[in-house]
This record gives sequence, C-alpha cells and structure tokens, in this order.
Amino acid sequence: MTAPYVILRDEPCGDDQIAPPDLPILNFINASSWAGQTAAKRRWLVATRIPRSTVTMLSGDGAAGKTTIALQLGVATVRGTDWLGAVIEEQGPVIFLTAEEDTDEIHRRLDAIVAHHGINMNALAGLHILCMPGADVVLGAADRSGVVKATPLLEALERSAVEIHPALIVIEAAADVFAGNENDRSQVRQFIGLLRRLAIKSDAAVLLIAHPSLTGMASGTGTSGSTGWNNSVRSRLYFSGAKARDSDDADPDIRELKVMKSNYGPAGEVVRLRWQRGVFVPEGGAGGIERIAVEAAIDDAYLDCLDATQGRGQHVGPFTGKAYAPSIFEKMAQSKGYRSKALAAAQERLFDSGRIKVVKIGPPSKAISNIIRSTVS
Repeated sequence: MTAPYVILRDEPCGDDQIAPPDLPILNFINASSWAGQTAAKRRWLVATRIPRSTVTMLSGDGAAGKTTIALQLGVATVRGTDWLGAVIEEQGPVIFLTAEEDTDEIHRRLDAIVAHHGINMNALAGLHILCMPGADVVLGAADRSGVVKATPLLEALERSAVEIHPALIVIEAAADVFAGNENDRSQVRQFIGLLRRLAIKSDAAVLLIAHPSLTGMASGTGTSGSTGWNNSVRSRLYFSGAKARDSDDADPDIRELKVMKSNYGPAGEVVRLRWQRGVFVPEGGAGGIERIAVEAAIDDAYLDCLDATQGRGQHVGPFTGKAYAPSIFEKMAQSKGYRSKALAAAQERLFDSGRIKVVKIGPPSKAISNIIRSTVS
C-alpha cells in the first residue's frame, strides 16, 4: 500500500529549496501508471455484506441476538462455510472481543452452534475469544482537545492481530470501546478511522457491534448518535425482530438481518431468520436472494476454470485425487478466490442442472473421467 504522504526534513526541494520542517511531501499516484493493469478484485468476507480490510457495523435491538449471529459468523469464518445463507469467501482465524458477555455465556452459545453443525470444539482452533465484561475495554478515547487517540488496549489488539492474521475481528460493543461523544461527528469518524487502521494492518474485516437508539429502533434504521457512524463505516447491518406479514401475528422467533448500507455492493438485502435451538437459521431453510447470487457467481467461476483447463488440454475429474477439479481450480486465477469446498458445491449444482457432464477418455482398461461442458456457450 502506498502511504498518503511522507515527511521529509531538510531535503532539497525543487530549485535547491529547503522543505519547511514537518511539511508533508505528498506522494501522488499518476493514474497513467495503471495503464494495462487489471484492478484488484474486491475482497469480501461475506459478499455484499462484509468487506475485508475495513469496518462494518452490526447494530441490533436489545436481546435480538447480535452476539449469537456474530459468533455464528466467527465459526463460519474459521471453518470456511456459509453464514446465514451466504458463503464465507475467505476462511481464516477470528478474534472475538466482547465487553458484554462472560466466558461461560460465550461457551454456552458456542455449544449450541457446534451442536447445530454436528462438530466439536476442536474444529474451532482458530477462534480466539477475549471476554472482558466489567473491565476497561476502551479502544479509542477523546483527549481534552477532542482528538480521539488509540489506547494501549487497541495497540495490544493490533499487535495480536498482526501475529494471528485473522480474517475477522469482532468487537462488542461500540458503547464500551469508544470513550467519546457519539453525537460528535468528528470524534466518531476519528474512532472509526482507528478501527480501519486495525483492519488494514491485520488485513481483516472488522465487525463493530452497536446498540441503536430508541429513535433508530422506531424508524427501523438501527442508527444511533451522530450520522458519522453510518457515514464512516463501509457497510452497516441491522438485526431486529421481524414485522408480521399480512394479517399474521409477529412470530417472536423470527428476526430480520438487513443490509442498510454497502459502499461496495447493493444494499437492501433482507434475510429472514428463525431462532432454533440456540442458533439462527434462514427461515424455511432458504438462503435468500444473496445466496442465489453468490452461488451463481461461484458457478461461473467454476466454468471459467473448466474452460481454461480444457483450453490447455488438461483433464479434470469429479473424484478426489490428483485430477480433482475443485482442488485444481482453487489454485487458478479464474476461481476468483473461491475455495475448494465452495467449488465442489458448485460442481454438484452444475451436474444437477445438466450444465456439465463426465466423459470417459482413453482405452476401456485405463479410461479416465473428464468433466466437460454439456453444451458450448
């Protein structure tokens, strides 16, 4: 990453001029230097919901279940599976810092999550939990001049994040970790800037959990305090009880996860979820519009990889082994970063839909299975 500027002291400047002390020398990028270069692909933890290397806010009504869905996200990220109907695009370790829940409570909630997935705690080796209820958990504090500065705790968190290299950092909750005026736009933006620095240094998605104000709950926006919160984060999710449909009474076990803001993708996605034995699952087992879109993108990536291998005469097959298509495709640029497990699911969908098929190559005694497109597109 190119620094926005560098400080040069007593260095020649132009016609043997001397740069005034502390005057930044701006390090511009000439756009023409990008000629012929392909822009880097947007990286997501969860497509259109949670981008990598920046800050997303998850706000939610009291007792809605914010901590639970955040823990479900942590488990999904460690395992590289799906989260509330959407695919985890980049698997990796997770740091989960909570100022609200104690160790026993987090343990109870994780027990329900691993039971739901049919796994045990050994599968969560990459989930690093820090429970600090009642402790001083301030990460950013405003000084007398109103400047928000990082605390030693934030510095320690940054150091740990650089060592762990997490895909996700969850911080619960904004009211506990920000010692400033939530209605002061400048202070809020400075604080989110500190969290974004954490995200950039660790290359992680930072998810900040927050509580909405009464006005934010009543309006259905989930906002609180200054507009600086909504304006500063790159994505904002709102988790709340679902309103009744048609003339039916509201079901207390139904929630809605709404994408209220997404700077890098479409906003407006609404996922209806049901509370079921300690976890939230998509209502009716459906993945929602976003899951359909994500699966279509993975299917396209699979087909792009298949075309590339066929173009160079390489055979790939449907069975695990050296020629297993998903394992080979995972390492190709055409896979767009999707992992073998996601590509294997795409392979099954493409077989089911008849878009790909298996043909035998070679003599009957040594025939190998080769995947090809069913039709030329």
